[in-house]
Amino acid sequence: MKIRIFLFVALFFTFVNNIYAQSARLQGIVLDKNNQPVENVNVSAVNQNTKTNKNGYYSLEITANQNIIIVFTHITLKKTTAKFNLKTNENFEFNIVLNDNVEQIDEIIINSKNRNRVEGIVVALKNHPQLT
Repeated sequence: MKIRIFLFVALFFTFVNNIYAQSARLQGIVLDKNNQPVENVNVSAVNQNTKTNKNGYYSLEITANQNIIIVFTHITLKKTTAKFNLKTNENFEFNIVLNDNVEQIDEIIINSKNRNRVEGIVVALKNHPQLT
C-alpha cells in the first residue's frame, strides 16, 4: 500500500513538473554597427519583455515548442524581429547587431514671418511621407 502511494505521489509531481517546465531561455548581447553594446533595447515576445543592461545583455524566458517572434526595438536603432522555436529547457544564445534608424528629410522650410522671440526653432516639413 505504501509503495502505491509513493508511486502515485512521484508520478503526480513528475506530471506537474512537466506541465510547468514548458519554457526555454533566449539570451544574448545587442550590438550596434560599430560592435558596441547597446543599453535599453526593448526585447519582447508575446507576454514577456525585458531591456538590455549597460553591457547590451538580455535574457528572456519564452514558451517552448512554439513559434515565437522576438522584437528588438530602440529609439535610435531600426526595429528588428526574429522567429524562434526552442525546445523545452533549451538555453539559446542569440547575439544581434541593430542598424541605425536614419531617414533623410527631403526639404525643410523655416517660416520666420513673425518677429516674436521664440524659444527653439519652428519648422514646417514639406513632402515628408509621415506627414501626408
